[in-house]
Amino acid sequence: MTGSDWRDVILFGQVLSAGLVVGGYILGGVCAARWMAGRGFGSAAVAAAPLAAAFFGLWQGWLFLSRILERHENDKKGKKEKGR
Repeated sequence: MTGSDWRDVILFGQVLSAGLVVGGYILGGVCAARWMAGRGFGSAAVAAAPLAAAFFGLWQGWLFLSRILERHENDKKGKKEKGR
């Protein structure tokens, strides 16, 4: 494998891990909602917990991916300037 192939594999792994982060936040929201339902919280709060966790997870995933893409674009620009 060439260096470019390895970069693609690493980039794929980072995108996959961002998806797992989002899924983890959603799972955490579902667990929090079940805990809240067991403690007698209102149905609106129980329904809002997974949604809030999902939105927070999507935001965290977006921040993670945008940093990766920014770094990837900067690497591309650096190669063009060096004449590669």
